[in-house]
Amino acid sequence: MRTRVFAAVVVVACSACYKYVPVEVSGPPPGARANVVLSDEGTVEMARWVGPGTRAIEGEVVSADANGLTLAVRRIEKRNGIEEFWKGESVTIPRGAVSTFTERRLSRSRTAMFGAGIVAAAFVIGQAFGDITGIFGRNGSGPGSEK
Repeated sequence: MRTRVFAAVVVVACSACYKYVPVEVSGPPPGARANVVLSDEGTVEMARWVGPGTRAIEGEVVSADANGLTLAVRRIEKRNGIEEFWKGESVTIPRGAVSTFTERRLSRSRTAMFGAGIVAAAFVIGQAFGDITGIFGRNGSGPGSEK
């Protein structure tokens, strides 16, 4: 029984939902996950480094200054919707090539709702299959009760 409760707590603790929020002019700190959407001119300018038709570049911030932003690229998205996954290669993106710039942050409300949903689903499934009826004491018979 304790293992089931521990497993449920671990699943809820490890599950997290994220959202992308606009970044201030100074840029996010190194190590932050960022998503850069390129302007039309930026798509053309960045083609030799990330390939033609790239719409967005996502990765961890290596450095950011007034001239540009260097990312350890994890994913690029083409204008036709195709995604390519990278292994952290560094790419410098000039500020003039950027249309929008967002940073990934933890969404506490989404994470809480997701965790509550996991717990509720585990309870319903457990009740349906009879795995956890002893924990909640169906008909007054729970662990430690005698009839």
